[in-house]
Amino acid sequence: MWKNIRILCLLIVLLIVAVQAWRDQNQDWNQPIVVVLHPINADGLQTTQTYIHQLQNTDFQALKSYLSEWSQHYRGQSANFEIRLGQQLQQRPPEVPQNAGIFHVVWWSLK
Repeated sequence: MWKNIRILCLLIVLLIVAVQAWRDQNQDWNQPIVVVLHPINADGLQTTQTYIHQLQNTDFQALKSYLSEWSQHYRGQSANFEIRLGQQLQQRPPEVPQNAGIFHVVWWSLK
């Protein structure tokens, strides 16, 4: 009985690994990778708000060039990145837990 349970658990793990490998393999790297940046006025200052309002998509051309360059370096092929400026977020993200364990940090990152 226990042997069958262990085999079943190992088969489930194998299935999960196989599905993840298949999903990674099916990435279509020929399509542009869209990156959306959402600014946050974290300090609440008016100068920061003014800066956020004057941001434009063209301000991130250097980032696009940087990502394409390092994509060429690591993949041997340049990737096409599309950098977009999203809407400003009004609510600040939750604070990072101090002295938290791995599970608390994972839970925090999912909020």
